[in-house]
Amino acid sequence: MTPMGVPMAVPAALQVRVRTLLGENKPILAVKEVRQATGLGLREAKQIVDALRSGPLPEPGGYASGGPGSVAERARQIRDTGDFAGAVALVQAETGMAAGDAERFVAALG
Repeated sequence: MTPMGVPMAVPAALQVRVRTLLGENKPILAVKEVRQATGLGLREAKQIVDALRSGPLPEPGGYASGGPGSVAERARQIRDTGDFAGAVALVQAETGMAAGDAERFVAALG
């Protein structure tokens, strides 16, 4: 979650999977999918699923329009705004890293 309480950026592919599960009336599986893909806790994942019921969320990378180009620079920029989970989601979406690896990557950025 961002500091303002708005759900973090969510990759388009994950948004599609969650909406598909919601359409099949499987909200618990949708929350589980978000948790597995992002490494977030139950509460945060449920908030994202609930937000996705209302409409699309921003995708990772949207933070960096006109900003620095590398994944590391954009992740650092996002992290420095206080959105650690958003930075992790960006790294995962653009590199395919697992949640734990992406968290360590973001934490290690200077």
